[in-house]
Amino acid sequence: MAIVEKRAIKLGWQDVCEMVSAEIRGLIGVEVICKAQPIELEYWEITFGGCRLPLPKLCLLLQGVGASLGDWEDSLPDEGGTTVASLGMALSEKLLARHLKLTWEHSLILEDSLWLVGIQNTRGDET
Repeated sequence: MAIVEKRAIKLGWQDVCEMVSAEIRGLIGVEVICKAQPIELEYWEITFGGCRLPLPKLCLLLQGVGASLGDWEDSLPDEGGTTVASLGMALSEKLLARHLKLTWEHSLILEDSLWLVGIQNTRGDET
């Protein structure tokens, strides 16, 4: 039997929201009030309280994080809308990773927190 030890961090949903909000502010200069929340056992998202993000600003966010084609498809509104009321998990994770300067192998989505497992520092120094 092989036991593998991995580094992990636990983030409360309010902390996740604050970190993602900081990245949104830094990338596109927009202050957002948001809520980070689990939707299912394998999905979470950031929703905006009382406001919507215009599509051009969403596109700037996607460009700012170097989003893949799949991330674009996940993030853009399905029915030709011009604003979004939330950010999907793919873009939210990219914004979180950018803020933390970390990557991770797995995430565990709980009602009260997000666990990031197998973390690695993207700055090049040791974690």
